[in-house]
Amino acid sequence: CIERGIMVSYLEKHAPEVIGMLTGQFTMEDAQWAWRSDGVEEGMEKGLVIGREEGREEGREEGREEGREEGREEGREEGMQLGEERGIQIGEERGMQLGIERRNREMARRMRELGAEMRLIVAVTGLGEVEILRL
Repeated sequence: CIERGIMVSYLEKHAPEVIGMLTGQFTMEDAQWAWRSDGVEEGMEKGLVIGREEGREEGREEGREEGREEGREEGREEGMQLGEERGIQIGEERGMQLGIERRNREMARRMRELGAEMRLIVAVTGLGEVEILRL
């Protein structure tokens, strides 16, 4: 059969059982054992395929979840960093604005003490007349 290409893989895999059958040493128990062995092998192969696929899917899901968590953490860190930078920028801008307003009020107060005209004080400081009169 092997020379003619008939059932080559089976005969190569089960050569001892086939030879035993042909020489009369093969019993019904042997046949049942061979069937069970084939069934066990087939079951193990199928089990490995199923197990590998389930393992892959489980691994993918764990990987996706870990990736999502890492992404959330990186996003939080990046958001905190950007928020901190923006907060500092806003604070600096507000601080500068407050400093300019204080300087202008102080300049207006001094100019008024020196007797400068109101329109000149308004033009230089950008303050309104009412605010200047309150100083």
